[in-house]
Amino acid sequence: RVVGEIRARGGHARRSSKSTRNVGKLLKDAVGQCARRAVIIESASEATIKDLDSGEQVSCAIESIAATVT
Repeated sequence: RVVGEIRARGGHARRSSKSTRNVGKLLKDAVGQCARRAVIIESASEATIKDLDSGEQVSCAIESIAATVT
């Protein structure tokens, strides 16, 4: 759902194909894919958006992810 909303706003988004739940490995994979930001779904209602260049993180509601990253 989140990926579709970001794409609908003209952004580029993809899900990891990794089968691990290790967030560090997933973030390393995102950096390897030249991603600028990573969205970490924390719960059914909250997510963390991490800027992969600066390391800055912000929390936001699931409903506002697409508006925040595009």
